Amino acid sequence: MTLKSDVRNRNSLLGGYLRNEFPSGRNRRILAQVNERLASRLPICRLEAGTHPWVRGLIGHAIDYRIRLHFAPFRREHLNLAREGAWALASVGDFIRLLRSSPSRFPGYAFTQLGAAPGGSADWQPLCDEETEDGDFTIWKEPNADPDHGPRFSLLSALADALNPDPARKKLAPECILEFFELLDRTADGVAAHNRQPSASEERGLARFCLILAVFDSIRRSNRSQLPEFLEANALGEAESLLAAIPSPWVDDVAELADSFTQCHVDWHGAEATLNPTFKGSRDVGGADGDLIVNGCLWDIKTTLNKRAEGYWLYQLLGYVLLDYVNDHEIDRVGFLFPRQAASVCWNLQELADELSGTLEISIAAMRQDVCGLLRHRDRKYQSAVPDQHLARQKE
Repeated sequence: MTLKSDVRNRNSLLGGYLRNEFPSGRNRRILAQVNERLASRLPICRLEAGTHPWVRGLIGHAIDYRIRLHFAPFRREHLNLAREGAWALASVGDFIRLLRSSPSRFPGYAFTQLGAAPGGSADWQPLCDEETEDGDFTIWKEPNADPDHGPRFSLLSALADALNPDPARKKLAPECILEFFELLDRTADGVAAHNRQPSASEERGLARFCLILAVFDSIRRSNRSQLPEFLEANALGEAESLLAAIPSPWVDDVAELADSFTQCHVDWHGAEATLNPTFKGSRDVGGADGDLIVNGCLWDIKTTLNKRAEGYWLYQLLGYVLLDYVNDHEIDRVGFLFPRQAASVCWNLQELADELSGTLEISIAAMRQDVCGLLRHRDRKYQSAVPDQHLARQKE
């Protein structure tokens, strides 16, 4: 998750702290610098006029996934949210059917008739019960079973069915989910976008994968278990049909943005980077993760079409920095990447904090301690950093 909602919320502890330490009146020069970069080039956009904001957000997530491939092939932790979102679209009954027919594909999982337990000496843990046409079953899991293949998030789908039964609502077949991620691995390894510039057709292929990943990711983040409308209208028995369902303008947009990014950052090919960094304080705000850190610079990716920056963008960057309670990532610069404008802007962290706070050589370490005490311990000695009116709202 990003910090966007938290820093925009004036009633959040972190949002209130940032506004108190970095008053918005001091950000004018910095925002003017960003606006100059945004206005310096015509934005790349292959979307049709009037495209729904949800689609624009989806493309933003998709380009985030594509940029990760510029540095390295996907690792398992990079796809956790997308996998969980995909499994949320599969019914528990379909998972049981596949588990019955191909148990070897799911080591560490088992099913039994309701009330029975699996045999053997494994320490089985019950996951859920399910009524099917063939009877009532319980799904079991070993403690160290591969979470990628778990039906844990299919329970979201089961809950949605119970609260709002709709026989016409489509599910995603488990076979389709497995095939999609297997095909993704083969395609990403074959293209090797971290080593070279992909061809136009390869770029379009990667764009389709990244858009589907973005769909799964958005489903998991929103805890919803329903296919978006553009997928509901298609037959989705195989991974290829899932990929083919993506509208061409969306594919064109992501592919051109990715091509532009690759050409602008050839020197970053295969560079050491921390992708989707998390911080010591991430859990204290619901699991926030950043976009990427390259050579000590924390970058936030913005696919905006606007020519004016939002003030909360700076709070978002500084929020990530302050959640790095013990400076694990050794961030010394922060900045924005604008793929649509093929532009970027960054600042020395200390100099930015000084300007926005109005204090020379303000202690970032002390501010991190403040935020840790405020979020993790609700320590009263740190609450003086937040206006009394703000804290009163927190207690209501």
